[in-house]
Amino acid sequence: MTQLSLKQQEELERLKIHIDTLKSLLMQRVAILPIISSLSATVLIVATFNKELLPITNYIKLALIALLLLIPISLIIALSEYYVAIKNTKEAIEKIVKINDFKETRWQKIYNRIFILYPIIGVFILSVIIIYIAFSIW
Repeated sequence: MTQLSLKQQEELERLKIHIDTLKSLLMQRVAILPIISSLSATVLIVATFNKELLPITNYIKLALIALLLLIPISLIIALSEYYVAIKNTKEAIEKIVKINDFKETRWQKIYNRIFILYPIIGVFILSVIIIYIAFSIW
């Protein structure tokens, strides 16, 4: 095993900081679309409460449907990005520490499965509700 010089260690530490920053920014980018589409749909719904402020035309209905449908689509994309990132990180850690699988007890496995399924079930239920509302608008 070779020893790194002080300068190489500093460069490695700076590289780690930049990689952490990049990972954080990528995750924030994934999370921003559901927020934007939710807020946009909320503003449009609130604006339609006053018919003088925003008359409900077919264009407004179409815009509202599009914004509502963006919510489940963006949540599904965000979930898949998170799971890919988690999988890749786990594989990288296993490769570095040279183990094939983390040792888990039976209860840890059950908890991890519930923890994995909870967001999927939540997004599925929310998606069904939003799709029903979107098609009810038209």
